[in-house]
Amino acid sequence: MKEKNFNLEFEKSLKLLAKFSFIVFIGLVISKLFTYFFRIIVARYFGPEVYGLFSLAFMIASWFIIFSTLGLSDGILKYIPFYRGKKEFEKIRYIFQFTLMILAITSLLAGMLLFFFSDFIAISIFEDEGLSFFLKVFSLLIPFSALSYLLLYALKAYEKIKSYSFIANIFQNVAKVLILIIMIFLGFKIKSVAYSFLFGVFAMLVVSYLVCKHQIPQIFIKSKIKKQDKEDVKKELFKYSLPLLFSAVATTIFFMIDSLSIGYFKTAAEVGFYNSVTPIALFLGFSPELFMQFFFPLINRFYATKKIDLVRELSKQVVKWIFLINLPISALIILFPGAFINLLFGSGYLVAETALVILTIASLISSIFVVSNTLIIMTGRSIVILIDTIVCSISSYSNAKNIIS
Repeated sequence: MKEKNFNLEFEKSLKLLAKFSFIVFIGLVISKLFTYFFRIIVARYFGPEVYGLFSLAFMIASWFIIFSTLGLSDGILKYIPFYRGKKEFEKIRYIFQFTLMILAITSLLAGMLLFFFSDFIAISIFEDEGLSFFLKVFSLLIPFSALSYLLLYALKAYEKIKSYSFIANIFQNVAKVLILIIMIFLGFKIKSVAYSFLFGVFAMLVVSYLVCKHQIPQIFIKSKIKKQDKEDVKKELFKYSLPLLFSAVATTIFFMIDSLSIGYFKTAAEVGFYNSVTPIALFLGFSPELFMQFFFPLINRFYATKKIDLVRELSKQVVKWIFLINLPISALIILFPGAFINLLFGSGYLVAETALVILTIASLISSIFVVSNTLIIMTGRSIVILIDTIVCSISSYSNAKNIIS
């Protein structure tokens, strides 16, 4: 009887994963198309130097965004499903409202910090005055992005995958491309790149808030929770989230150290050449995204109710799906790197063919371990992820420095 119930729940969970993965698939396809459209328009219309400045500014702003969130957005993605499984709804309200208040303060401070130090970063570190304008505009990205993703993570934690996928994958990317085209037509020139990206993220924040108020209004109701419970919730949240903050910083360094090193030792144009191939290689992250958006909150609920066998079997199945999707895609990119670059960015970017092959192999290997990473986070052992990422980041920086210099 027990085995029969397990099989029924396993099959039901697989069907849910498949159903929501199809929804996410539609969103991700549109997201990738418009993300590439945005980058292709910038790269082809403005050239590798402006594309390189945009890429550098976005990477630098991403660090400030990560620091400003303190890892708390990831915390609510774990604890909202966890408390839902235990039916502790007052704790859900409190953890969301507390996180919203903290992020509003920290993201505004981080944005101000980037704005005031933009000239120093652009001129003293990267020796490119043109970078300063992008950094000043992108300083506003920090509060918009931090608050947007908190709201979006709340939707994901409540398994509102359709809404999450539409806003995060479709709406914001379509908005960015449309605004970019309109601004180019109106004659904004280089400024259109930064402003269109900023306005797209601001639009995402507004829509995220409206959808959350409509679909999960209960999280905005003032929580009635005991003082001791508040302290316990905050303690657990920070204990889990802070290692993830440093892990996210280390991960960002790991994935961006190559571009930042090129920008520091070389020129913005060479950053542009290199960043024409990174989105192609990172397309292999498409398949993990298909499943992770629903997989993580699902297994968190099962973990909270001690259904470990169910978590184990679901994990094995998702790893198989990711590998089967990514293997043929990576083979095509490795065999015909020049064709992909020429099709998307033009022949002027073909100097990055070798980089694309190397990045594709790395992305294939990385995609296979996404589920393992998620399982470690699920168990609350975020410190393991932190240590592992720091070691990899230090190694990557040393290698990048030696190769480029």
